[in-house]
Amino acid sequence: MKIKAAKAGWPPELEPVETFMETSFPGCVQRERHYNTLQYEIASSSLARIFQLVVANKDGSASKTTPFPRQRWTRCL
Repeated sequence: MKIKAAKAGWPPELEPVETFMETSFPGCVQRERHYNTLQYEIASSSLARIFQLVVANKDGSASKTTPFPRQRWTRCL
Protein backbone atom coordinates (compact mmCIF):
# COMPACT_ATOMS: atom_id res chain seq x y z
CA MET A 1 0.00 0.00 0.00
CA LYS A 2 1.10 3.55 -0.62
CA ILE A 3 0.73 6.19 2.06
CA LYS A 4 0.34 9.86 1.27
CA ALA A 5 1.78 12.50 3.56
CA ALA A 6 -0.54 14.60 5.70
CA LYS A 7 0.71 17.76 3.95
CA ALA A 8 2.61 18.39 0.75
CA GLY A 9 6.35 18.40 1.36
CA TRP A 10 6.11 16.32 4.53
CA PRO A 11 7.30 12.72 4.69
CA PRO A 12 4.55 10.13 5.13
CA GLU A 13 4.09 8.66 8.60
CA LEU A 14 4.38 4.90 8.17
CA GLU A 15 4.40 3.91 11.85
CA PRO A 16 0.64 4.31 12.47
CA VAL A 17 -0.09 2.16 9.43
CA GLU A 18 2.40 -0.47 10.55
CA THR A 19 0.75 -0.57 13.97
CA PHE A 20 -2.69 -0.93 12.36
CA MET A 21 -1.52 -3.81 10.17
CA GLU A 22 0.14 -5.65 13.07
CA THR A 23 -2.94 -5.20 15.27
CA SER A 24 -5.51 -6.05 12.59
CA PHE A 25 -3.60 -8.96 11.04
CA PRO A 26 -1.62 -10.79 13.75
CA GLY A 27 1.23 -12.74 12.23
CA CYS A 28 1.46 -10.58 9.10
CA VAL A 29 4.97 -10.16 7.73
CA GLN A 30 6.25 -6.85 6.40
CA ARG A 31 8.12 -7.66 3.18
CA GLU A 32 9.10 -4.16 2.07
CA ARG A 33 9.28 -0.65 3.50
CA HIS A 34 10.20 2.27 1.28
CA TYR A 35 9.62 6.03 1.45
CA ASN A 36 5.83 5.84 1.09
CA THR A 37 5.17 2.16 0.37
CA LEU A 38 4.57 -0.82 2.64
CA GLN A 39 4.15 -4.39 1.45
CA TYR A 40 2.81 -7.16 3.68
CA GLU A 41 2.27 -10.88 3.48
CA ILE A 42 -1.02 -11.75 5.18
CA ALA A 43 -1.80 -15.45 5.35
CA SER A 44 -4.52 -15.68 7.97
CA SER A 45 -7.33 -13.57 6.43
CA SER A 46 -9.48 -13.68 3.34
CA LEU A 47 -9.08 -10.95 0.72
CA ALA A 48 -12.58 -9.73 1.55
CA ARG A 49 -11.62 -9.23 5.21
CA ILE A 50 -8.35 -7.50 4.29
CA PHE A 51 -10.06 -5.03 1.96
CA GLN A 52 -12.90 -4.48 4.44
CA LEU A 53 -10.52 -3.43 7.22
CA VAL A 54 -8.17 -1.38 5.05
CA VAL A 55 -10.92 0.50 3.22
CA ALA A 56 -12.85 1.14 6.45
CA ASN A 57 -9.76 2.76 7.97
CA LYS A 58 -8.09 4.35 4.97
CA ASP A 59 -8.85 7.98 5.83
CA GLY A 60 -10.11 7.89 9.38
CA SER A 61 -13.72 8.58 8.46
CA ALA A 62 -15.01 5.15 9.47
CA SER A 63 -13.91 5.24 13.08
CA LYS A 64 -13.08 7.81 15.73
CA THR A 65 -10.40 5.49 17.09
CA THR A 66 -8.53 4.89 13.85
CA PRO A 67 -4.76 4.97 14.40
CA PHE A 68 -4.08 7.18 11.37
CA PRO A 69 -6.75 9.87 10.99
CA ARG A 70 -4.71 12.27 8.86
CA GLN A 71 -3.43 9.90 6.22
CA ARG A 72 -4.89 8.50 3.03
CA TRP A 73 -4.07 5.10 1.64
CA THR A 74 -4.18 3.70 -1.84
CA ARG A 75 -4.49 -0.04 -2.18
CA CYS A 76 -1.65 -2.04 -3.65
CA LEU A 77 -2.56 -5.61 -2.80
